[in-house]
Amino acid sequence: MRLSYICVLLVAVAALLSCNALSPQGDDRKRSLRSLKTVNKADAQEEERCSFCYKFDFNIVDDIVNIVKLPEQFQRMRDEPEKLRNIFMQWKTGYLSADEAAAFMKKEGLTEKAVEEFKKAYELFLEHKAIKAPLKAAKKLKRAQELKAKKLEAAKNLEDIKKLNAERLEKLNAEALKEATKKLEAAKLAD
Repeated sequence: MRLSYICVLLVAVAALLSCNALSPQGDDRKRSLRSLKTVNKADAQEEERCSFCYKFDFNIVDDIVNIVKLPEQFQRMRDEPEKLRNIFMQWKTGYLSADEAAAFMKKEGLTEKAVEEFKKAYELFLEHKAIKAPLKAAKKLKRAQELKAKKLEAAKNLEDIKKLNAERLEKLNAEALKEATKKLEAAKLAD
């Protein structure tokens, strides 16, 4: 009887271990983005939830030529939107202009068409980042103005409360003074 329970327990543990959703290897480089598993690469770029996506304009002939000639880094940049954004962000952080990036790509052996496409994508990326930076600054400024307005309103409310308390105190003092004078007059009349 106990042996059958142990066997059932072992089978259940084995089943749980075999269908674990997480890979025990933990190699992040082997994992791919969900969008890369799509059939059409154009769909992958549209499916990617990102702030900057670029669809390269390579025709079939360019694809055949570029697959052979594109270095792995540029092939991944072309196929993976996140890789494209990461590399462009590194170039931007290093203050690399579009012309310097084009010179780098020519040195890496890219065709003129590929250099032109990647340069256009990088220029659009720089424009996109230039547009986003003032928007972020404007949001911060607006948030600071709202906070300042709230502080002023709170200070005004505090002043109103102080005035109200002062009025109440004066009223209470006046009432206490009236009662004290009445008691004093009553005491004088009683004497």
